[in-house]
Amino acid sequence: MSTLATLLMQNEPGAVVPERHALCESEWPCERELTDVFRALCEKYSVAIPQHWRLTGGSCSCGSDEILLVPAGGAYRCDVVPLLYWRQERRFMELQKLVSTRTIEDVVMCRFSCTGSRSGESLSQIMFREYDLLEWITNSAITDLYATMYDGVFANVVATITSGAVCSIEVGSTLPRGHKSENLDRHELIARRGVASDRVVDTQIPQQSIYLYKESSRETWTDCDAELFGLPMNAIYLIRAAFELAKRVNNDRSLEKMEIAKLRNRARRLDQLVTVTCTAARNGERAANLDRKEDCELFANTNPCKGQQERSNV
Repeated sequence: MSTLATLLMQNEPGAVVPERHALCESEWPCERELTDVFRALCEKYSVAIPQHWRLTGGSCSCGSDEILLVPAGGAYRCDVVPLLYWRQERRFMELQKLVSTRTIEDVVMCRFSCTGSRSGESLSQIMFREYDLLEWITNSAITDLYATMYDGVFANVVATITSGAVCSIEVGSTLPRGHKSENLDRHELIARRGVASDRVVDTQIPQQSIYLYKESSRETWTDCDAELFGLPMNAIYLIRAAFELAKRVNNDRSLEKMEIAKLRNRARRLDQLVTVTCTAARNGERAANLDRKEDCELFANTNPCKGQQERSNV
């Protein structure tokens, strides 16, 4: 068991926090460390975890009786389970809560933007996440969209959702190679009554909790999880997503199949949206009727990875 997993099980207030990993957000810890922390977290809260589950930051080989849990949005195979780990980030959870509890009423416009590094996530991966956040936060499906794209690294999308709101989505992977900070993003909701944003007003650069300045560099940390220290934030969200899945499944094979099917179907839906966006931008056409029942729900008779194969070069 890793040092981090041991610390998690001890949960001692005075325990020494392990040295933080100097990893780019696009990188993931090794499978053993992720799995150790995941299993320790489940053990701490007495959550049953199927022994055939494996948690990893990337696609790898697995046995016929094993289930591989991986981050959603990548070019994963059809036999793995994609986890929508970004939904575990607190600011997105709060935005979704503001809409679901009608703290802000009748969203009429959304403005989303996200820019990553050329050496980090691809444009299609960023677009995949932003589409999921849009539909999840607003609880509405995208019905039609118009997109422009430049050189496969930047896209501007104007979409309409079933609630009637208009959404502007700007995504890109244009930051210099080697940029090690998190993506520069912002998500704003404008409603008939009230507005909401996941960033402080006029903030362009994400703020960190701790800054360490050296002669030729600067390191930053934002440990916002009360239990998981020393891991990149995306790795923490991935572990939390796997933990929530384990709680819902409760070691029940029938529930496991149902929950896994939902995740795969959701990934299929988002894959299709990204593929349609690339096609619409290439042809200069508006894509419509994207909320059809056969496109939004189960996709039981389709290949979950077809969309990813079609956009593998984006």
